[in-house]
Amino acid sequence: MRRIKVKETIDRRALGALRLVDNATKTPVGRAMTVFADGLKFFPNRSHLYVISHARGLESHLTAFESPPDASNPNEPDIGSQKFNVTIRDPLGKYLTRSLQLSLPLNPDREEDDHIFKPIQVPLFSSPTCDLNPNWSIIRASVFDLADINIENPTPVQGALLRISNASDEIIAGGMSDKRGEAVIIVPGIPVSDFAREEDPELDDEDLGSDNEDDLASGSVVEMETPVKLTVVVATNAPWPVDPEKLKQNIEDLQKHFRSEMDAELINELDLKLKTGKTQSIRLFIDLTQD
Repeated sequence: MRRIKVKETIDRRALGALRLVDNATKTPVGRAMTVFADGLKFFPNRSHLYVISHARGLESHLTAFESPPDASNPNEPDIGSQKFNVTIRDPLGKYLTRSLQLSLPLNPDREEDDHIFKPIQVPLFSSPTCDLNPNWSIIRASVFDLADINIENPTPVQGALLRISNASDEIIAGGMSDKRGEAVIIVPGIPVSDFAREEDPELDDEDLGSDNEDDLASGSVVEMETPVKLTVVVATNAPWPVDPEKLKQNIEDLQKHFRSEMDAELINELDLKLKTGKTQSIRLFIDLTQD
């Protein structure tokens, strides 16, 4: 008798997915992380997405294949009305633990920005023990409470969001302090060098506008330093782990004044210069008493 193998068909409906990305390089994190939340179940797939396979209160959505549950039904929750607090932890400790609030159910309409078929991007901040590329510009910051500046062992400030902006006030990098108040900010892509063109009196404006590389790069090589500004955002007494997205949503209220170890003046931004392959260390004392 001939045997016939029949594959069992398993239909599953996903309620959304998380894509974990490195905050510095913006690339997906390609190894296993621990993702959990009360009332939610996740499973990782081969695309390194953490798919939401179950959500408390959304059981009817798991069997609705042809169309989503009728939103006009009073027994069905409105889009984004169910809140779940997610914790993401790196078992190797290369990324800081962070929290995230998910609002479910997601919108089934592909025309909307928050539709269910679009993975939710979740940036992860590097920990001070992360692996570093020698071509990156690195800032290592120690963040303390200003009230303890004259104490030998000042109180560390955890969950401080340190943001780096360029001359156009565009945020180009960021980091977050851990429970010890230590933070690492990685800034890739800083220019390595530039050519200082030597002026030639025999060249006119038309010659300088040409594509002649010998004319444009006739001077010595100059190592580049890129001026940036550092700002600090802190939610006083916020529990650990911190949700950086909540901090970003309240920048105006949570941005703090601070001072460096070498300067007695309180400031709201610190001027720095970045250089490829260079690591600089700073100590910051944050005024946590300001409203």
